[in-house]
Amino acid sequence: MSVGHPGIDLPVTAAAENVGVVADLVVAWKDGDRHRLTRHLGLLLAAACLLHESDEQDLLLVPVPSTAATVRRRGADLAADLARSAAAELVATGLPARAVPALCRARATRDQVGLGARARRRNVAGAFALRRSGTIRTALLSGRVLVVDDVVTTGSSVAETVRVLRSQGVCVVGAAVVARTPGRVDLD
Repeated sequence: MSVGHPGIDLPVTAAAENVGVVADLVVAWKDGDRHRLTRHLGLLLAAACLLHESDEQDLLLVPVPSTAATVRRRGADLAADLARSAAAELVATGLPARAVPALCRARATRDQVGLGARARRRNVAGAFALRRSGTIRTALLSGRVLVVDDVVTTGSSVAETVRVLRSQGVCVVGAAVVARTPGRVDLD
């Protein structure tokens, strides 16, 4: 399914809606210490990535960056792990793809849970930065970039990720997520 967001002027695809079993899987993965679900969620994310037009150029999956506190609490950078899993699934289908964790947090943010759309936008505005690495910059300029995340609710984090990448001259062709929260993101 394709979803839209007022701050994102590119296609955003979701493999499913964040309800029922899918929502339960995401919560178990993120907050229930069920990291073995990464591969299964990676399959869903890869499916959402496949909805974007493809060509022979590498598909670079750039995850929305996690906070350091979240990585410590969960014992892993689940966003980066999810991007790597999806990239591996895409490679298995013959599509040249790789995960590029290109961004980091530039400042602390609040947890987005419970925040409305306007508060979410303010919360993540200016929160991300490109990692200082010539290798990452070169990689981002050599392929088609998709921003990836587990769930899109209002689209604020995805929009800020796209903004930062574009401010560095990166051509972002779209975004893909495992699931979208119904009623929180405008449909195309």
